[in-house]
Amino acid sequence: PSNSPTRAPTKAPTKSPSMEPTIALNPTSSPISPPIPPSNSNTRTITTTFEGGSGEAGNMFDVHAKNTKITITNFQIHTSSTTTEIVEIYTRAGTHVGYERRPGAWTLLAEVTVVGQGYGNPTPLPAGAMALISIEPHQSQSFYITLRNSNRMVYSIGTGSSSADPIVSDAHVAIMEGVGKGYLFRGTVAQRRWNGSIEYEIDGDGDGDAPTASPTTAATLTTTTLTL
Repeated sequence: PSNSPTRAPTKAPTKSPSMEPTIALNPTSSPISPPIPPSNSNTRTITTTFEGGSGEAGNMFDVHAKNTKITITNFQIHTSSTTTEIVEIYTRAGTHVGYERRPGAWTLLAEVTVVGQGYGNPTPLPAGAMALISIEPHQSQSFYITLRNSNRMVYSIGTGSSSADPIVSDAHVAIMEGVGKGYLFRGTVAQRRWNGSIEYEIDGDGDGDAPTASPTTAATLTTTTLTL
């Protein structure tokens, strides 16, 4: 052999490693929720107001569809009641003007029991409580929403015409100023604004908001500017 081995190692080994090992962090007690995918639903809600100020048994008012067919699926009303109330909803195609005291011109749409949520709060009708009502583009549908056993429906005092002035509108629908009504087509009080919300759906992808069910097979090379 070339050399004799050394009798002892040149240096003593270190007592501990030169670097501390990495300490693993404990996982969180629950995983982070994944982002919620956007809804493909065409359902929308439009609200007039819940400011109140006046009231009777019910309201009559018109709903006008703009450039897209809509389907009304439910209502939320405004009542000062916090007890059980029976709500009746009547409807007719076209305006309510001239038909305020003509029961034969109206169709009963719903008759449902609710528990009032009190002044300033929406009282929704139960889901599925009413038949769906569709309104074609540029057409109007009128509604008479009334409590059967009390005059605790809350509305607001209006400022304009009962049929020509919208209380509120969006890209698809306008809710027009109407009248206050006593129960079952009695007593009419002009220039009253219905308090509440309408839940509705738009027909198909009429506004371009909803995504298509599947992507196109190939991307187009040109773009189109949509005028809304």
